[in-house]
Amino acid sequence: MDNLGSYKKIEMIFAKHISSITEDTDGRIRISFQSFAEPVELPFQCDNAEISSVPKRQDAGMLYENNARIIIPEQYLTSELIMKLREASIYGVLIRYETVLEKTYLLGGTEYPLFALVENITPGTATKMVGLSITFSGKSTFSQREVIL
Repeated sequence: MDNLGSYKKIEMIFAKHISSITEDTDGRIRISFQSFAEPVELPFQCDNAEISSVPKRQDAGMLYENNARIIIPEQYLTSELIMKLREASIYGVLIRYETVLEKTYLLGGTEYPLFALVENITPGTATKMVGLSITFSGKSTFSQREVIL
């Protein structure tokens, strides 16, 4: 991750829509999509997104706890986006994100997708934001990987 901690773009990609992920000689990866597949861009504000991949030593080796938490303000919610977020809780997704340093990363994998937990934000005061809080989480044997676009 970069030191600035800010993201330019965050997308979710359904694991079932990926035909292959191949690793290049320098460790970066390429993603091949099925012909009909399109990533779903998640609208967010800079301070309302957190992405992490934390290593945890287990008896059988290293596992990474992959998490992405994104708050989507109500004005950006469409019925299509809400439907896709519900599907993400059933089928699993990968998170592709671009940092302000112009690097793109992929969190999760087709074997280890992230599953979404969607919660309504209902503030206690009128000045707080209304919308959805989406937490994507999963475990894998690898951290986020840099993507070749």
